[in-house]
Amino acid sequence: MTNITEKLIQKHVLGLLSSDFEIEEQVKGKHFSGVKLKIDAIIIPKVAERWKDANPVLGLEFKNNLRLKGDTKNYTEWLAQCIDYSHTEWGEYGFIYVFACPGLIEGLPYQTDVDPTKNGPDSIQWLLPRIMSQLGVGELKNSNQYGWTFYLQNEHRIWSQKEGLKEGNRWSLTRKFGSR
Repeated sequence: MTNITEKLIQKHVLGLLSSDFEIEEQVKGKHFSGVKLKIDAIIIPKVAERWKDANPVLGLEFKNNLRLKGDTKNYTEWLAQCIDYSHTEWGEYGFIYVFACPGLIEGLPYQTDVDPTKNGPDSIQWLLPRIMSQLGVGELKNSNQYGWTFYLQNEHRIWSQKEGLKEGNRWSLTRKFGSR
């Protein structure tokens, strides 16, 4: 899916998720600064009784990942956009986790002194997804093993096409602000 537009990516992925999720596209919200924003989609599981939260809601923001290749400016703007969206009240849905699709981490531009093969506490690839999660941002990415999968902290599978609910029964999607 590397040579298709953002809208085609969105249509394809939402089509695949539609059997498991109710989908509302182009939802308007109000950022805490007062700015009005619009997110690509908000989705709600059709069967929610096994989820940790009584009313789980996930936000989706799509980008054509070709725009991110080797361009730090586009990459950081997209990350900032997702953070802004995670700090936006989406009407009756409130403040929600926003999942970037495709995932942000795999396209991360590395500094020359950072080893991208490391995946421990000394690696930006380890730290950044944890910071993103604290700020209300996860990733929706396609995995050969699990299909389209919602990830928090780069390794916690909340839900996937092939497994269904995984850690979404233990991980709350209720946003937290202030002292943790």
